[in-house]
Amino acid sequence: MFRGIKFVLVITLITVGETAEDRAALPSFNESTPQNVTLYQGETARLLCHVYNLQNKKVTWQKKGQHYPLTVSTFSFLSDRSIRIEHDEDSEWNLIIEKVQRNDTGIYQCKVATKTALLVREVHLTVKDKVPVDIPGKILSC
Repeated sequence: MFRGIKFVLVITLITVGETAEDRAALPSFNESTPQNVTLYQGETARLLCHVYNLQNKKVTWQKKGQHYPLTVSTFSFLSDRSIRIEHDEDSEWNLIIEKVQRNDTGIYQCKVATKTALLVREVHLTVKDKVPVDIPGKILSC
């Protein structure tokens, strides 16, 4: 019926997502912030996360191994007021944990989701038993 006629099917892909300019301007972390934090029980943890070029994206903190975020932007999902975000108007999105306990030990992830990638910066928190206080004239036994 259509002998000698070739049909060419042209498919145009319409990409919805980031442009080359968007990819060049992706958020990035300050890699010089500490990734290991060691504290004693009862102290306040300040886990640093500096994000540059955040634009309209959100910063999320999550403890690795848990299926829910601790915070998104400055909103905390826990009724426990001991976990909050310390945020300046620039690039800091620090996770504050008041009166840390042994079960707070773990890997905390500062995350930024873009249309094409999930950027993650991990901070390892170690909480040690409280050190006994030396009392002059008393001998502490172990």
